[in-house]
Amino acid sequence: MSQRTSRDRRVIVISDLHLGGHPPRMMTQPHRLAAFIESVPRRLNSNEMLELVIAGDFVDFLAVEPFLAWTPDPNSARRKLDLVVAGFFAPVFDALRDFVADGHRLTIMVGNHDVEMALPAVQDALLAQLDATPQSIRFVDDGRAYHIGRLLIEHGNRYDGANLNDWTGLRAIASAQSRGESPQTELQVSAGSRIVEGIVNQLKDRYPFINLLQPAGELLAFLLLSFEPSLKWQMGMIGQLFQAAVRVVDNRGEQPGKTKYVGYLPTEQLDPELATAYGEAYNMIRVPPPVQQVSRSSDWLKLLAQSDSLSTILDRGEPIPNDRLHQIRLVMRRLLLDDRSSKWDGGTGACGKAAERMLEDSSGSFETVIMGHTHQPRHIGDSMKAHYINTGAWADVVRVPERLLADDADSELTQFLQQLRTEPGRTFLPCYADIGIAPNGAINHAFLTSATE
Repeated sequence: MSQRTSRDRRVIVISDLHLGGHPPRMMTQPHRLAAFIESVPRRLNSNEMLELVIAGDFVDFLAVEPFLAWTPDPNSARRKLDLVVAGFFAPVFDALRDFVADGHRLTIMVGNHDVEMALPAVQDALLAQLDATPQSIRFVDDGRAYHIGRLLIEHGNRYDGANLNDWTGLRAIASAQSRGESPQTELQVSAGSRIVEGIVNQLKDRYPFINLLQPAGELLAFLLLSFEPSLKWQMGMIGQLFQAAVRVVDNRGEQPGKTKYVGYLPTEQLDPELATAYGEAYNMIRVPPPVQQVSRSSDWLKLLAQSDSLSTILDRGEPIPNDRLHQIRLVMRRLLLDDRSSKWDGGTGACGKAAERMLEDSSGSFETVIMGHTHQPRHIGDSMKAHYINTGAWADVVRVPERLLADDADSELTQFLQQLRTEPGRTFLPCYADIGIAPNGAINHAFLTSATE
């Protein structure tokens, strides 16, 4: 999917917009995003062609009611898109409509919160909403990375075992729907999406920040257990979800073997601190029982809001038990929620390791790799020519002051958790990648920039 042209290319990459849903929304600044999109053409040099790439998690179908981990019916998925376009996020689509009308290219990649964007009816609906044609908007919807010269772009959930896309199933479904046929394939939905559907979306009113703890993976399951101990009765089932989604153990960002699934299993190695803090629940996530009845999400909710619920404890003004605070502190550290995690030269995890591998294996075919998914902005390499960039998120993020994660800060952490429930407790750290590409495909520049500057 490489491209050659006689003119320089200017490529702007953003990701993880998470447009959709009702308050508390993940993305609360649509006017600022719209203003950014409107400003992009003014950054061009006279000899450049412009392309805006949205690298996954554009429209958040998981956040739009009715809450489903996957909306297979094309008419229902299209209605969800229409609700997002016509509602709170309308300014973003107005800006995209003008962007395309001015002759600039828009590329939309499918992430793990917007797999419905691969459905033909949804793509047709978006084209109609933007008054666009297939020639002006490209959809990257089949699991391939997107190449522009020596630049490689992908969402990044390929290296997250809890949030894998079943590309084989998705291609078969889209193929059937493009012919007006009823698909004979069922999508294998990721564990992360099922957790968002069954638990996270149901807890947003109680914990307005819970949907900001992305990507929703195995560590989030432990944090939810600390918030709602009654979920312990479903830990085995939740563990089965995560185990069922993973077919390749890969915590180094390696290329998969002979399988349609790609991912890594965070629990490949024992985490002694978490094992001690969570006891049997930790083992049930790592090695769930072989057979367990999977409850409906409505059944899970009956277990919540018991007397030991964190929300109930905080409502009563009681102290949080020390063991619960210890658990919360451990998971928040591992979720990289502390305020140091926004440093652009920080750890890159499996996504960064995968980028390093691909750059090495390509023997110079690629110079820069860009991903999203983690909501952690990163710029690794030379200041003007990074070899790895993570574009972070345009959704809000939670940042915990580092001092609150110290072992002697129980009262401060308790106060912070209370504030998160009653105040926004959010940070807006939008970034974008700016890449210049020569006619021969060579990278002239590649850097991450804050969109708030």
